Amino acid sequence: MAGIAFVHTVIDDHSRIAYAEIHTDETAAAVLRRAVAWFADRGVTVERVLYPSETSRRAALPGWLHFSNHHRPHSSTGGKPPVTRLTNLPGHHS
Repeated sequence: MAGIAFVHTVIDDHSRIAYAEIHTDETAAAVLRRAVAWFADRGVTVERVLYPSETSRRAALPGWLHFSNHHRPHSSTGGKPPVTRLTNLPGHHS
């Protein structure tokens, strides 16, 4: 089927395990209910959902991306943020 698709992704902040579904619309409430059940089947209890509205999600995304890319340590990069893997950024060379 050609057209627009929306990937709804729910990620556990502690384990980083992810649940995702693809739909033709942006409605996410039913996806969230199924994700909570999916996580519960794996022993993960959902305590809260971040970004309760579209407006707050849009406002929070740039800050979250900056934190994740520039400050949050990742095991795949030796405990350093992903940006440290880029060697051609301005100011990285003297």
